[in-house]
Amino acid sequence: MIKKSTPHFERVFIIKKVISLLIVCICLLAISFGFDADTSYAKAKPVSKDFLLNKNKIYTYQSVTYGKQTIKYVKADDYEDYGIHYWEFVEGPPGYAERQNKDGYYFFLSTEWEGHTVTTKPVKGKKYKNEHGYYYVTSANATVKTKYKTFKNCMAVGSKNGVYTEYYAPHYGLIKIVDKSRKGSTVQWELISVKNKKK
Repeated sequence: MIKKSTPHFERVFIIKKVISLLIVCICLLAISFGFDADTSYAKAKPVSKDFLLNKNKIYTYQSVTYGKQTIKYVKADDYEDYGIHYWEFVEGPPGYAERQNKDGYYFFLSTEWEGHTVTTKPVKGKKYKNEHGYYYVTSANATVKTKYKTFKNCMAVGSKNGVYTEYYAPHYGLIKIVDKSRKGSTVQWELISVKNKKK
């Protein structure tokens, strides 16, 4: 008895179906794990940064929308129980809350935007995910000039094309926001003064 072989066109069809299924699986995995084609950061070693503010200092910022804003630390047990430091606006509530743990540095500035988390182990070029989607580390060791002073060893995060960037300095947290898509001044938020808190 002669065993019939599978016609050539059927074998080609089956192979194409298998390849298509493999491509779909790869795409689904890429979406699930936040695949980024740019792997230039792969060999870079992240260096941990501490962005928490100093509780004994008073910080003043310049906001395009709200003008000068000054925050000072206020001990709030409801927040401290969750490892959150609460900062009150001198001009009046609401304020600024921050927390740092293994997931990164989380902050909430009520007058500007909803809270979100940024990494404390930045690697230049790497894509990260937080509560609002994906963001890129455009620099892990930036030098940033503010009206208060020039900071070194800063982290810059934002859009990959550099249109929107947030700058974080060790022990100072968020020090500057630049949005090049805005008309007029592109600096939306900037640290302008740091003073010792009166005891």
